[in-house]
Amino acid sequence: MMGQKIWEKWVFKPDGTMESYTAMPADDNWGKAEIKKWQAVTAKYSDTGERWYGITVEDWLRPVILKDNGKLRFHPADDVDVEFTKGDKSPFSK
Repeated sequence: MMGQKIWEKWVFKPDGTMESYTAMPADDNWGKAEIKKWQAVTAKYSDTGERWYGITVEDWLRPVILKDNGKLRFHPADDVDVEFTKGDKSPFSK
């Protein structure tokens, strides 16, 4: 059985701040944003030496990396990719 789905919306701003929203599919809107600081990062995997690129967000334990297939994944890698869709379409339009 898979876990419960939640919706996330991340808005990265050039000033180094990020608006983070979390909603359940039954909600009517995104609610209030949580404002955090973010920073672009890069490093190499210790086992392969391959370079990865991603972001760190204050208060998050792990960075989020951009994979070759365009998906995001928390690092060190979880078993499941975090799939994001770029755009401004509202999921609350019914």
